[in-house]
Amino acid sequence: MSSIFQHDTFLKNNSDCIKIIRSKKRWRTINIKIKNEMIEICCPFFTSTRKINLLIEEKFSWIQKKLSENRNLNIKKKKLRLLKKIFFKGKSILVKTKLDSFDRVVLQEESLLVNLKDDTFEYKMNLIKKWMKNESTIYLNYRLKSLALKHSIKYKSLEIKKYRSRWGSCSSSSDIKLNWKLIMLPIEVIDYVIVHELAHVIEPNHSKSFWILVHKMYPKYKKSDLWLKKNGLLVIDF
Repeated sequence: MSSIFQHDTFLKNNSDCIKIIRSKKRWRTINIKIKNEMIEICCPFFTSTRKINLLIEEKFSWIQKKLSENRNLNIKKKKLRLLKKIFFKGKSILVKTKLDSFDRVVLQEESLLVNLKDDTFEYKMNLIKKWMKNESTIYLNYRLKSLALKHSIKYKSLEIKKYRSRWGSCSSSSDIKLNWKLIMLPIEVIDYVIVHELAHVIEPNHSKSFWILVHKMYPKYKKSDLWLKKNGLLVIDF
């Protein structure tokens, strides 16, 4: 039997996950590590939870700083991976780049062909994002008009923009705003978000009547809603 025991895992302030590892080895001090966006505390086996909490409070600023650095590093790594492939209408698309005398982005079957004048990370990212935003504007305008016509709902205007934590909104005057990153999601999930906002033209709140209307317009909405809850954060950070 191993002499190291994972005693418990709990949440601090309902956000940061803290893993406690109590060991019967001759550890005399408590060590704090930040690993994969998790706080890991290694301590002698009989260390009390109270003592651990006091140390966390004492080192709070340091912990938050290291967590932030760790998250930023992970985001950068994720973006580097995303430059090798992107998700477009729910499909994984391979990105093929070529240094050239001009900039051009062309979708060809299952590949995105990118000619670019500058091979740096930021330049690639900005060029691909510009293409995706343009494609998103065209597609979301088309789908909103189609679904609004299908369900006989009149909205005032559409704005495609960048949101940090939401996919869309509908104002009291029926102005609809949609996140350009929707273009990365599966088509059925895109339709659900659009239907959700169209339903707000008639039912402004998330009342029982609202969800009845959403179900009437999009019977399989729960499946798409679950997909968003499970996968949405991975996309919205792009």
